[in-house]
Amino acid sequence: VGFALEYFNERYAEMASDLTVLIEESEYADVDPYEVANAWTASNDARGYAVLGDPAVCLRFAEPGVVRERIEISSTPTSATPSVDAPEASAETSSEEPTPGPAGAVDFGWFGGSKSDDDDAAGESGERTPSKGAFAGALEKVTSTLGRVLEDATTLEVRTYVSANPGLAAAADRQTLAQDGDLRAFTRIAIDGDMDVIIPQRDGAIDRELWELHLQLVKQAQEARARTLEVIVAAFTGAIKR
Repeated sequence: VGFALEYFNERYAEMASDLTVLIEESEYADVDPYEVANAWTASNDARGYAVLGDPAVCLRFAEPGVVRERIEISSTPTSATPSVDAPEASAETSSEEPTPGPAGAVDFGWFGGSKSDDDDAAGESGERTPSKGAFAGALEKVTSTLGRVLEDATTLEVRTYVSANPGLAAAADRQTLAQDGDLRAFTRIAIDGDMDVIIPQRDGAIDRELWELHLQLVKQAQEARARTLEVIVAAFTGAIKR
């Protein structure tokens, strides 16, 4: 048995040695991972053998010069299997023909219904069902909104006003506030780092108290813009993956 399996043992030892060399080389140099995978698979396959029967048993061969008799196979014809009598078909055939199905390719559309099916259903029930156009319109609206937000986020503007009537100033819109408000500090930061700054003055000197308050507002606005950009990038990335 050992002699019969010696070839397999030598083959496995050779492949295992090659695999060991590749693994050692991978610690110091780049090795093709496919080559390592092939060597690993071949090494496992080389030891996956089994012995069936007794290797010491020899097959019996004919004596030299003796011709083996040819085995003849004869076939005896048999009668055909009688067929089972089938019931006689009715002479009268149905005049009704099956209703043909819709011709052409079947379009399942969104959620299993085609656009024409949606229109027919809407006409019968009087209510319009969700269609592909509605979803496309919603997706376009979301994309447009994200685009405007991204465009606005590229430039950060912080304006600090002072007012003797805070209630009236809070009720005004941004355009009215920009025209009639008492602007005391202004900062504009572009996405590339360019800045435009207006520093407030009081009695010919820098109003440091108001300036410190303005800087805190600028810092909060920068943090909010960073979070907004992260949300926009994540939304666009998810849309692209889909």
